Amino acid sequence: MVIDTSAIIAILLMEEESALFINAIYSASTRLISTCSLLEATMVLKRKA
Repeated sequence: MVIDTSAIIAILLMEEESALFINAIYSASTRLISTCSLLEATMVLKRKA
C-alpha cells in the first residue's frame, strides 16, 4: 500500500475518516510513503498551525 498525503493529514488531524485510513494502513502487508508525500504533509501541517 502506498500511503497518500491526504490519508496522513486526515489521521494527524483526527478527521472523521481517519479510522478507515488507520485500519487500512494497519492491515496492509506493505506500507510505503514517498519523500514528496512527507514534504507535502509537513507543508500542509505548518500552514494549518
